[in-house]
Amino acid sequence: MAKFSDDRFEIGASSVPAVVLGQTKFTTNERVRQRTIHARKGIPTIESDFGSKEALRRGNFLEPAVIEWAKSDLEIMADGQADIRLCKVDQGFRLDDYKICASLDAILQIDGSIMVQDPRSRGHMELTGFGALEIKTTNEDNYPSHEHVIQLQTQLMCTDFKWGIIAVLGKGYKLTLTPYKADEELFSIIKDKVKEFWEKVEKDEPYPPLDNGEKPYTINLDHLKTKN
Repeated sequence: MAKFSDDRFEIGASSVPAVVLGQTKFTTNERVRQRTIHARKGIPTIESDFGSKEALRRGNFLEPAVIEWAKSDLEIMADGQADIRLCKVDQGFRLDDYKICASLDAILQIDGSIMVQDPRSRGHMELTGFGALEIKTTNEDNYPSHEHVIQLQTQLMCTDFKWGIIAVLGKGYKLTLTPYKADEELFSIIKDKVKEFWEKVEKDEPYPPLDNGEKPYTINLDHLKTKN
């Protein structure tokens, strides 16, 4: 995935989960804030300081193949009743009022409609038109985490797409496709947390240390599960 965001002036969708939750597997809200301040001062950020270098390399190598695999699986689901296309991603999608930029892995275009089943809830979602496709590769789980869902919802908020799919290549090289509708409730939480983030950047005010009693923010995402 090409990176279209400029860390000096905007926050990328992949960094938003840390800002919302306080911390993710690879970084924290304070590290994201520091990265922004460093970028404004022209201080280069060493990526390994803010995440897993090997995870990044793995994703970069596998992502193109997983995108095609996901498209193929969707074509099987369509069974000739809809046309599945991949659109070229050549720009970032921005929500200027909140200085957020989403760099998408892929854009799906469905001419017609298909029913996609949530692999956990077993519920079905009808998809048509344009949607975001987010790719995750891991050896730990087969399903999206909270941080993955927040990243996708940030992408949907920036693009105004009504749905998206998180494709996870997980344990045993199993590929799962989990569909999500755009969720206004989560949009509101994201906007509030990002607004707070920029206030801390401008005031050079650190986040409270997470190892000093500050607990990560928790969000219940059960309402996003697809139900029959």
